[in-house]
Amino acid sequence: MIIRRFIIMPGDNNKKVIIVASTSFTHSSVLHLYRLLASRVEPEYELKQVIVFGGQNEKEKQKLISALEYFKPCALIGLCIKPDISVIRSYREAGVPAVIIDENVDGFTTVATDNMAGGYMAAEHLIRSGRKSIGLIIGRLNIKGSYTADMRFMGFQKAMRDNNIEFNMENMYETTHYTSAEGVEGVNMFFKSKNNIDAIFSAAGDIVAAGVISACESAGIKIPSQVALIGYDDMEFARSTVPALTTVKQPFDLMADKAYEAVTSAREITLNTPGIILLNPELVKRDSA
Repeated sequence: MIIRRFIIMPGDNNKKVIIVASTSFTHSSVLHLYRLLASRVEPEYELKQVIVFGGQNEKEKQKLISALEYFKPCALIGLCIKPDISVIRSYREAGVPAVIIDENVDGFTTVATDNMAGGYMAAEHLIRSGRKSIGLIIGRLNIKGSYTADMRFMGFQKAMRDNNIEFNMENMYETTHYTSAEGVEGVNMFFKSKNNIDAIFSAAGDIVAAGVISACESAGIKIPSQVALIGYDDMEFARSTVPALTTVKQPFDLMADKAYEAVTSAREITLNTPGIILLNPELVKRDSA
């Protein structure tokens, strides 16, 4: 599939434009979601990418407003971003339904996996396998746009409390770019602390988990006998890592289906009675935990 990237470019006058906004279209889960959306687009529609860095400051707000004025779109889909509420209201006032995937804007439609449940099931699986000193690699917490990370952390903490295990905050590494290199950095931090880590939950995703595998291999740390590992997303490569990665599966296909439906066949519902469409994650058990 050839994906064309547009910042602000004219569309085909014969087609209805769906704006897809994100901070980046190269991040693995965002790119995967975009490709799934593109595969669902019917002939009367076309997608236009708009890159916004969070959508909160005035420059980024204006970029989305300019896209509304320029493209005159029929819909907006945000991928893992939290646009300013005033911008989303402008779309609604123009009769343009907006759906946010894997984020939350009060009063507007969100399509997301139950990230709290995902964090819980990962921690619970590690605990039930006998692990008690768990390292957590996660996106930045308690900032604008940290909805998924915050929910996964809440689920993780709840599982720890429910099993009477105290989480050592020194065993948490916050990522910024969700890269494999950050997985390596997280492992190095954990083992420098000498806190006897016996498991790692890469709530920041499978790519970061791949970095954990690489770092452990370089350090002679065996997975899962010495350190169990769980990732998040269930990207295609997760089954071919060595060892194969146990991970929390997000139903990306269903997320794309629900988001596309919300701005096309169910557009009036999205405009008038928005809500949260919460989908169930699944723990996929392989060799790493």
